[in-house]
Amino acid sequence: MSVNLFKTVRYVVVAMTISAWGIGWDSTSAYAQCCSQHGGHTGHKDSGSAGHQHGSAPDEHAGHDQPAPAPHGGQLTTLEPLSFEVVYQPQEIRVYIYGPFPKPASGKDVKGEISLQPRNDQRATRLTLRHVAPPEREQEYLSVPVDLSRVKDGELTATIKLENVPLPQHPTATFTQEVVLSKARLQVVLAALDQNDRARIARQRVCPVTGAELDSMGGPIKVLVGGRPLYLCCKGCLGKVQNAPEAYLRKASPASQGQ
Repeated sequence: MSVNLFKTVRYVVVAMTISAWGIGWDSTSAYAQCCSQHGGHTGHKDSGSAGHQHGSAPDEHAGHDQPAPAPHGGQLTTLEPLSFEVVYQPQEIRVYIYGPFPKPASGKDVKGEISLQPRNDQRATRLTLRHVAPPEREQEYLSVPVDLSRVKDGELTATIKLENVPLPQHPTATFTQEVVLSKARLQVVLAALDQNDRARIARQRVCPVTGAELDSMGGPIKVLVGGRPLYLCCKGCLGKVQNAPEAYLRKASPASQGQ
């Protein structure tokens, strides 16, 4: 008698568990949406989300079946209905703004700063972001030049504060990430020289590939490395820059970077 009663109770418990699991499955999408809006909760897989310091993966939507990749290889933070992608490069930090992801949003009127704080240190370095409208129909972004080439992943925490974001009801946004250098290789493209290049060429002076004067091969050529101008003595140097763009940015004159 007791054995049969035990089996009956066990079957009831199993049935209740399966029913509860089914109910929980139906509510998964709503729970995930809530977590996305509020920066994630304990136990929810989250990376680079608002107010958190994970940042080890480039996607805010971790935990969904098909996480959206960050278009520029950075860390994605979503503050509904906007998303922000922060790209940490060896010599620059960029912030891309999106409306309904992945539709780009304008950052022309956005003002902001980034505070970089070392681990276990109360002191922080505050840097002002500026708007950049790159050529070749690339997405606009906010940028600040900074040397991160010797910083190890996770050694710095970045707090990004933005004002005048394209959202009338909530024109400010603040979120925190761990600084992790982007693994995406910078795009290198040829570009035409214009009148603004003359002063930059004079400051850079030499080709970062050969070390020769920029005019030693009949006149310099201009390439955009991740949207930033770099000058070479000839097209023969282009291949090496494409293979190691960050290295040749570091070799170029600091005055020529971020100009």
